[in-house]
Amino acid sequence: MWLALVTKLNPDSHLLSGRLAELIAQYRALDYSALDAGKDRLLNRLPNDWAQIKACLPAPFSPAPAGP
Repeated sequence: MWLALVTKLNPDSHLLSGRLAELIAQYRALDYSALDAGKDRLLNRLPNDWAQIKACLPAPFSPAPAGP
């Protein structure tokens, strides 16, 4: 099983939600054998180690303080 982290997405963009089926079909059809020689480097793969995964995640959002 694999986990993919996609960061730095534009929260105002509707590209993914509007074209999700099209994007899945487009990328599922690709021949990924071109990655075989350097998959770890090309995909920035990490071991299943929570400390390394957590370091890749953005800082948690802090809730706004409650007003009076």
